[in-house]
Amino acid sequence: TLKRPVRWNDNDPIESWSMRVMLLAPKLVPNAVIKLAESAVEYECINPKKLATMPELYEQVFTLLINAHYRTKPSDLWRLLDAPNLSVHILYQRSSAHPFTGKLILATAIVSKEGNLPTELSASLYEGRHRPRGQLFAANFAIHLNCEEGATLNLSRIVRIATLPLIQGQGLGTRLLKEIREKAIIDGVDIFGSSFGATHQLSRFWSQSGFKP
Repeated sequence: TLKRPVRWNDNDPIESWSMRVMLLAPKLVPNAVIKLAESAVEYECINPKKLATMPELYEQVFTLLINAHYRTKPSDLWRLLDAPNLSVHILYQRSSAHPFTGKLILATAIVSKEGNLPTELSASLYEGRHRPRGQLFAANFAIHLNCEEGATLNLSRIVRIATLPLIQGQGLGTRLLKEIREKAIIDGVDIFGSSFGATHQLSRFWSQSGFKP
């Protein structure tokens, strides 16, 4: 039985500091704190620049992302706060347990704004001469679907979505997608979707949420 950490001494201050700064030791809200009431759940879209000024809020967001996927890295936090094409969407309940924001995040999604490429750049992407970063949807349309014009459309892609594990299966993820889709329609998005590893569980979730492969 391993009694002592391999890389550090017990209670090493640098280890605890790095875990805290990079948000790698997330603490989920206890089940007893959550009293889910449909009427009390609210939706909000947050610009990452605003999120950067609200550490309590982005800690909640990142905690959800870390618990949802084992490949979440500190660099994902940097992209979340720095990438100009990303937006953060949350479902939350008002909570006195979070005095700085007053919000307990129940579900979150990261959305990437893509497409709208100039005709010349779209043609370059289609011909395989250029692959702009952060344009997964545009590349899929141009290269895999053989649709050069697809990269010029206004595209919106769900990059990540996560719900508090203790309240999964209660329709919060589907409701969050509905809110984001309605906002996308208002914003003039032509195509709204996601890209993911097609397991049975994930495919069923997206299908039940009204998405088509």
